[in-house]
Amino acid sequence: MSNLETRYNSNRKLLKALGNVLFKQRVSLDLTQEAVAKKSGLSWRYIQQVESARYASETERIKSVSF
Repeated sequence: MSNLETRYNSNRKLLKALGNVLFKQRVSLDLTQEAVAKKSGLSWRYIQQVESARYASETERIKSVSF
């Protein structure tokens, strides 16, 4: 288990919920991860990691993905 996984292991449910919300909203707007990344100024890999609950998002980054 990586340090990142260990650090956020206790927040796994929250991370999964956040990723699920981002995924559902993105799909409902018929956007690709690349399109969300371009609109938010983030990388598509970051969007992918958030959607799959592999990475915890900082508040400012979450705001930049707001729809």
